[in-house]
Amino acid sequence: MKDTGFSVTVALLIGSVEPLGLLDAELKLSRDFWTPLENFNLNSVGFIVVGLFVVTRMAAITI
Repeated sequence: MKDTGFSVTVALLIGSVEPLGLLDAELKLSRDFWTPLENFNLNSVGFIVVGLFVVTRMAAITI
């Protein structure tokens, strides 16, 4: 059950960052809110997410 919740959280995070990044690019918005989105690297986040999935699965197996 924890894997499902984690999967939903990751999907919502990535699913909300992509459209916001597109809005920023198309509308040329430059405010404090948009600055972190410009520097948001999905490749790095992907490695972190995979690592967290592995840790979560290992914890579920050992418990």
